[in-house]
Amino acid sequence: METSPRRRERVFGTLAGKLVGILVTFLVAALAVIGFTLLQSWTLEGGAAAINDIGSERMRTYRIVYLLSEYARGPRDEATAREVRSTVLAFETALTGVRRGDPARPLFLPRGREIAERMDAVEQSWQQSIRPAIQAALAGGGEPALQRLRHDVDPFVGRIDALVRAIETHNAEGTNVLRNLQMGLVALAIVGTVGMIYLMFLLVIRPVSVLVEGIGRLQAEDFSARVPEETRDE
Repeated sequence: METSPRRRERVFGTLAGKLVGILVTFLVAALAVIGFTLLQSWTLEGGAAAINDIGSERMRTYRIVYLLSEYARGPRDEATAREVRSTVLAFETALTGVRRGDPARPLFLPRGREIAERMDAVEQSWQQSIRPAIQAALAGGGEPALQRLRHDVDPFVGRIDALVRAIETHNAEGTNVLRNLQMGLVALAIVGTVGMIYLMFLLVIRPVSVLVEGIGRLQAEDFSARVPEETRDE
């Protein structure tokens, strides 16, 4: 029974085996680069969704302060209080969604120490400062609670801005990586095409030309003509 190494040598020693092997190698390399490109574009899309959701938190924060100002200025309107609670819920839902991520959207927080630290700072500030001040204002804390919230809101929004900028910087770096991958794909296409032309000439065109030349000499009754056997394929 023929051994496996010998069988592989016989298969890849043929012209068809060589050509198929070359094409498969080129295909695997091209698919690898394309796969990295698709992964990078998916990553950038998830980061862009995070920027959009986190950026919206700034508007929600100022919206809460405005509603609480209206709530504290006049008679306590339950509709305004409900809107404040609804906006707070939307804020926390969006923040939790960014933290957990959603691959189907896609939405996720890019990895990175700076991004993680800034995200922690936003969540900590919300839980320890902003949310208690909102609850105090809703509970009838009056102007002191509202003043505390106004004092803390600008630094809090600044932390959100810093987080957004960190994600934007990460996405900018990812865009450069994507551009390099695309340039690599172009280079692979050029090098692969040139390599295929050279190998086709080396494996097919040149041997056929030598064979045609030998046949021509035989037709001219030069029976001493010989075709050199340079390879073990067809």
